[in-house]
Amino acid sequence: SSGINAEYGGGWVMLQNIHLTRKWLHTLEKLLDRLTVEYESQNKEGEDNTATQKGSSKFRLFLSSEPSPDIPAGLLQKCMKLTNEPPQGLKENLKRAVSLFSEEVWESGAHAHHLVEFKPILFSLCVYHSLVLERRKFGPQGWNKIYPFSRGDLQVCGKLLLSRVEASGPHSSNTISWDELRFLVGEIMYGGHITDIWDRRLNATYLQQFIKEDILSLGASFYPGFGVPNNVPFDRLLTYIDENMPVESPTAFGMHSSAELGYRTEISETLLRDLLDMRPKYLTTSSGLTLQEKVKVVLDDILERLPENFSLESITDRLDDKTPVANVFLPECNRMNFLIDRVRSSLSQLDYSLKGNISMSDNLENLMLSLCNDQVPEIWRKVAYPSTKSLGSWIVDLLARVTQLDTWSKTLLPPKVVWLSGFFNPQAYLTAIMQTTARKNGWALDNMVLQTEVTKKTSVDEIDAPAKEGCYITGFYMEGARWDIAGGAIENHHGTVFKDLYPAMPILLIRASNTNTQEYEAFYQCPVYLNQQRADYVFTANLKTKQPPSVWTLSGVSLLMEQPE
Repeated sequence: SSGINAEYGGGWVMLQNIHLTRKWLHTLEKLLDRLTVEYESQNKEGEDNTATQKGSSKFRLFLSSEPSPDIPAGLLQKCMKLTNEPPQGLKENLKRAVSLFSEEVWESGAHAHHLVEFKPILFSLCVYHSLVLERRKFGPQGWNKIYPFSRGDLQVCGKLLLSRVEASGPHSSNTISWDELRFLVGEIMYGGHITDIWDRRLNATYLQQFIKEDILSLGASFYPGFGVPNNVPFDRLLTYIDENMPVESPTAFGMHSSAELGYRTEISETLLRDLLDMRPKYLTTSSGLTLQEKVKVVLDDILERLPENFSLESITDRLDDKTPVANVFLPECNRMNFLIDRVRSSLSQLDYSLKGNISMSDNLENLMLSLCNDQVPEIWRKVAYPSTKSLGSWIVDLLARVTQLDTWSKTLLPPKVVWLSGFFNPQAYLTAIMQTTARKNGWALDNMVLQTEVTKKTSVDEIDAPAKEGCYITGFYMEGARWDIAGGAIENHHGTVFKDLYPAMPILLIRASNTNTQEYEAFYQCPVYLNQQRADYVFTANLKTKQPPSVWTLSGVSLLMEQPE
């Protein structure tokens, strides 16, 4: 603030990264408002205030920031805004990556023995860099998390490559170590950003594809339709990219074309959500009802459908032995009681407020707007299970979860097929399966793993009795591929027309076994998540595959315990 006041007489001030000082931004806005009023009052038309003038028309204030919702709207309205957008599309990213290296760098291998190796590998690094950047557009199916890969990572990798090439020159008996290159790039440079274990596997799979000896062969290609440039001079590289790089598609990323449909769908849904947030809050709805009348209808419907709480004392009295499975269901019933109480009490308070019996608080107003927009209220989300469903689907899902718990509370026996997705904590039930098996066989729990077998049964009615070992579980959906029931393996989606982007899986049989008996050959280690956001990892399912597991790794194949809407 003192710097701005000091330079107000005609200097220039540059404030960088203002998004990091969000608490001070409102102070900055007020300061600029005050300076603007002072300048305008001192420069009224027809008055000569030269002697007392403090401000100057030459004063300039420059601000830099990343996109942030914390910047006050009033501050943005005062500014002339310039944006520096990153390249959009794989081709533009690749052209920028190639341009990061000067002609001197591209030809620096001219004095080395392996010039013919240096240029293709450097170009391959540029392709790899472009792919890992652009793959982020596919959301969690692309990367579970967003990582700050930068051009600095690529430039340092280029220097590392040059040093490795020079170390294997004509006077050295060394050859290029591909494993060493992949380790330096994948584990230290780019891998230094990656924190998720499944993203690290994806990154390593990409490097196996792009940092290998095969790319030096004539006719080699990075992906179908885009070959490795052979003996292309530096001044022709950008032209080569324009002329030879095919139209961008998910195939370039190793993904099925269904990923493009999911990406476009997400863009459309985001646009519609933004439009919904921009509309006036208290207009009459499309049904002709006012907002309060519509909320009252939704409120009454939910209250009518809410079940009664579970009697934990009665359940505990009837339990003869607290087995590992019972120790899972009891806490689940307790958490469900807490959630039902939260829903019922908040809706009752909102009902009183709509009738005018109590004042409308901020929490109740947010609850009312969520009910009107078919969104799950935040005060419910805080005590509920992770979910991306809309309010109507969420209520249906809640009642289904209550039904499963109610069935157990009456019989005190686990269902013959457990809907694993219906638990607050599904990992607890998987642990109970391992505990039961460990007690039965006298095995150490620390040495046990879960084995997954995909049955040919698609309906609970097809299962006659509980599994003799382990447990039948259901409630899974595959993203990025489909399960071929006849072939008993993962396969790509049918053709290019997708009726179901997230096909349901058959019933799974989960068993616990010793680590020594676990087989990994011809299996894809498929991560299982609670929902499409892939923020909550549950366990790993071993799924049979007729193709190399790397195919499904690049496709971002996973199992979801909630079907996206």
